[in-house]
Amino acid sequence: MFNSNDWYTTWGWMLWFGMILLVFSGAGNWGYTYRVHRLGRNGDFGKDAVDLLNERYARGDIDRAEFLSVKKELLESRLESKSSRGNAIQKPSFTQAKI
Repeated sequence: MFNSNDWYTTWGWMLWFGMILLVFSGAGNWGYTYRVHRLGRNGDFGKDAVDLLNERYARGDIDRAEFLSVKKELLESRLESKSSRGNAIQKPSFTQAKI
């Protein structure tokens, strides 16, 4: 009548539920990572503002004067941000250190 080794009437159903949960979560994890890596290769990741500006100019969306002015602004802002980052981190002076 009641068998304690039966997989469907005792705690065995939790094992099956756990296995099914692992299969679905593994498939979901694989699908998510596959999509992220695929978009990273073929998507807009890694393109900076200058690359996008070059593409717009190549398509003919903007004229040469606008292209040159925007490119100049982008390059100047890039140089400013690099110089401001360099000033924020100061190297320690070993001549002032007292031992």
